[in-house]
Amino acid sequence: MSNLVVRWWDSDVGYSFRHSPTAMVAALIALLCIVCGLFAHWVAPHNPLDLTTLDLMDARLPPAWMEGGTGKYLLGTDEQGRDILSALFYGARISLIVGGISVVISVIVGVALGLLAGFVGDHHLALALQRDVLARRRAAVGPVDRAVAASLTSARTASPMRLSCTTTSAWPINRAARRVSSSTSPGP
Repeated sequence: MSNLVVRWWDSDVGYSFRHSPTAMVAALIALLCIVCGLFAHWVAPHNPLDLTTLDLMDARLPPAWMEGGTGKYLLGTDEQGRDILSALFYGARISLIVGGISVVISVIVGVALGLLAGFVGDHHLALALQRDVLARRRAAVGPVDRAVAASLTSARTASPMRLSCTTTSAWPINRAARRVSSSTSPGP
């Protein structure tokens, strides 16, 4: 395992990562979020799931840096007096579990379909699977693209911006998939 880490650290990607302050800060923030989510029981200042510790007199307190805020609740409290920072830590745990399960399911399904397409060797089956994956990606990303495009434009320019945003978001994926498909397809 350590040999793999050393090889990655000495690679071009590792070099780019080490020399990019943005990547380093993003990695530290992501690591902090993951650690806080996994170890929420020990890291969180309060347990938002323990109803015996709630005090309704602490309801709707502002964050600590605002007037009326207290250091006991750094991000304030909600309507029931629960600490928002602790709720975020416990909520991150659930998000990590759901994200991990979805990645495992996606890998299992993707590998199974890729093995099926490779084993059968039918170019039409591989092409159909490729189109299906690309259509599912567009269906998932399309609403986000349209929301970003709508927020960046006025009513007069929304249509061209939305069109360019939704058509270019999947373009690199499509190009890479076509390149891989054409390089692995059998000749005439």
